[in-house]
Parts: sequence; structure tokens; C-alpha cells
Amino acid sequence: MALATATLFVACGGSGDTNTASAPVNSLDPTGTAMSSDQLSTVPSSASQGSEDLVDYRDGNTYRTVTIGPMTWMAENLRYVTNGSFCPSENYEYDSRYGCYYTHSAAVSSCPVGWHLSTKAEWETLIAIAGGDSANRKLKSTGDEWKRYDASRIPAEVEGPGSDDFGFSGMPAGRWDASSHAGQGLSTDFWATENYNDETFYAFQLSANAPDQQNDRHYTWQKDDYSISVRCVKN
Repeated sequence: MALATATLFVACGGSGDTNTASAPVNSLDPTGTAMSSDQLSTVPSSASQGSEDLVDYRDGNTYRTVTIGPMTWMAENLRYVTNGSFCPSENYEYDSRYGCYYTHSAAVSSCPVGWHLSTKAEWETLIAIAGGDSANRKLKSTGDEWKRYDASRIPAEVEGPGSDDFGFSGMPAGRWDASSHAGQGLSTDFWATENYNDETFYAFQLSANAPDQQNDRHYTWQKDDYSISVRCVKN
């Protein structure tokens, strides 16, 4: 796997992985079919000014959302359990704020009705609004979850936590590479819908590393069987 910036894990659902269990049947959506628009609701959010919370009645999860420019994003990582997702388990150390991890084939159909998996064009618009080169810092959460690189190994400016200027609150979830959890505290990747080539798909990346140390400041590409985070965008 090639990484273009810096370098996400726990299992609780899967698609052919022997280390994962089958996803539980949703009591509110036992057939696994899409929910109608009247089965989703939004409520005023006290956390994000000018946005609403999304209630996903497939599983009862509630997500903060934030409007940035022309788009409304989930301000938390998706936690919906489905085939091809890897979610909290007693077998792995896990922080629920990091959400679930999804293969690309699972990610494209994982968002609630009225929302969709983010596209590369939407990521590019978000990056531009967040200042281009400064987007890495402005879209990351402010907490100590973001580790700082050892300056003796990388003798240049390091960035660590972000400033979260827009309320996007990117968390350093790392990734699940089908056999291990990697990058937690150092980076996070989010699927985009588009293919990079025949075998890999675009992903947007935030890193603990400073932007000027990254080969390509915002993008990586991952194979479908790697599992990374999902942020949905309102239709």
C-alpha cells in the first residue's frame, strides 16, 4: 500500500474476515434495506452553532453535524455496524470517539438516507475553505489524542493537535489493515467515493505531522480490504 501523506481498529462485523463476527441484525431495519427519509430526524445541536444533530434510526446513534461552506458534514465518525465494518470489541483497545472502520465496498452504502459518502470533489472544496495548506491543522480536533512526532526522528516543525476552526473535529483514528490496528494517535483517513486506480480508492488524510513534511498534503489511497473511517455529507 502506498501512502501519500502520513499514516487507522477493532472488529465487530466483516466481509469474509475470519477474525470478525457477522454484523448484528438491526431491530429497526431487520431486512437491511434503506430507511425512508421520515425515519431520520434532526434536532438542534448545542455543540455546533448553525448545525443540527443527525439521529440515525437504523441503530439509534446520534451525530453532531456542521455546515462548512455549501456542505453539511457529520462532525463525528460513522458508527453504524454493517458487513464490512470493524467496530468496538473486547479484543481490541478502542476509543468510541473514533467510530467504526469500513472497507470501501462497505463505506459506499453505509451512510443514512439523505446522506452520502463524501466525494473527492467535496473533500477538495473542504480543503480550499479550510485554507489549503493549513487545512490539516484547522480540521483536526484540539485534544491530546493527537500525538507529536519525536523531533529527533523528524527534525522539523511538528503539529500535533489541531485548532478545529470549523468544528469538523477530525480524530486520529488510524486504520485497520485486515490484520492489525495502525496509526492511532498519528493520523486518520476518510474514504472518498472515487477510484485512484483499478485496485485502490482515494482517501482524505489528516496527520499529526506538519503539512510541509507531507509529500501530498491531503490525500492517500487505500485498497478495498483496508478499513478506514467514514464521514457522510448531507445530500
